Amino acid sequence: MVEQYFRKVKVAGPTPAFGSKNHKMYTLLTSGYGLVVKRILPKDESRVRFSLPAPFTDKLAILKLMIKAVVFDYGGVIYKNLHWHNDMFKLAGDLRANGYKTAILSNMIAPLAWMANHFPSTKDFSPVVISADVGHSKPKPEIYHILLEKIGLNANECLFIDDRPENLATAKTIGFETMLVKKPATTVKDIRQLLKI
Repeated sequence: MVEQYFRKVKVAGPTPAFGSKNHKMYTLLTSGYGLVVKRILPKDESRVRFSLPAPFTDKLAILKLMIKAVVFDYGGVIYKNLHWHNDMFKLAGDLRANGYKTAILSNMIAPLAWMANHFPSTKDFSPVVISADVGHSKPKPEIYHILLEKIGLNANECLFIDDRPENLATAKTIGFETMLVKKPATTVKDIRQLLKI
């Protein structure tokens, strides 16, 4: 989505004539990341110009603009070794309060899947995609595409966090932004810093 790289800025003055430079295709090449952004201004937006958020040259600033959802692994990230990671739950709640979607993508056998689907702890996550329910498991790509269909976003609009590198490798191939969880507290801090939560 091109619009995610821009913020709309209203401009005063007469409406530019159709076909003028304000209606033509604009191309921006940021050599630092090789990113090409194109935008055509239709007639009804002729009094609006688009300007880049600052600093556009900062890759993290671009990433923050792109991300619309954070996808959590369950076992290993939210829940591990019979312990809840309460800081992850607090992060998820803060993300939702700031307009981000939160989802779960996890491998579980049927009994555990039933528990995860019925725990109060997961009621605010949507969607909850579990291998036992959909017949596919990470790191196979099918389960990632099921998640994307359910969440209604493109892969590059989702940040996926998991404690297994092989699961992240597939996600990255599909287009997800990814983050490896080694220490949950560190991951929470990194996500808060990245998304300014």
